[in-house]
Amino acid sequence: MGRILFISDRHEKVEEYLSYFDKKPYEFFTSFDEQNIMNIIDVNCPDIIIFDNSLKNVGSLVKKVKSVINSASFVLLMKNEQFEPELVKNINAFLTDDMSKSLVISVINANLKTKTAFFLLIFLFFARRKIKKLIYFKLIYYKRIENIFIVISKIKNIMK
Repeated sequence: MGRILFISDRHEKVEEYLSYFDKKPYEFFTSFDEQNIMNIIDVNCPDIIIFDNSLKNVGSLVKKVKSVINSASFVLLMKNEQFEPELVKNINAFLTDDMSKSLVISVINANLKTKTAFFLLIFLFFARRKIKKLIYFKLIYYKRIENIFIVISKIKNIMK
């Protein structure tokens, strides 16, 4: 399941994207008010955030959101081909106004899979480290028990 936050003030685009992602595997949220966006991020922690390039100060909004939530994939919906060059640093994928529904869904699903694979790799990395640590301590424990048995057997031999 993917949580998608769509940030746009164009009502027709909000309705269009809502119709794309109203099915079960997605949770879809939308807003254009900065305070409301921060509340949605705090409560729902979206996996993908789609920014509409037609918003005023979209560059500063992307930076502010990126400082709050770094784990989400950022997608830019471009109304025209003009955008701030600094946006490219923070954006994972691009959509255009004239993209088909299936292509939009494919781009979103690809970003969801990438995010899932990334977190799975992180989980496996830390799980591996934990297992190595447990094995190390178990070996130390068994080595100490072995030493105790050696001492006991020597004491038995001395007492005979």
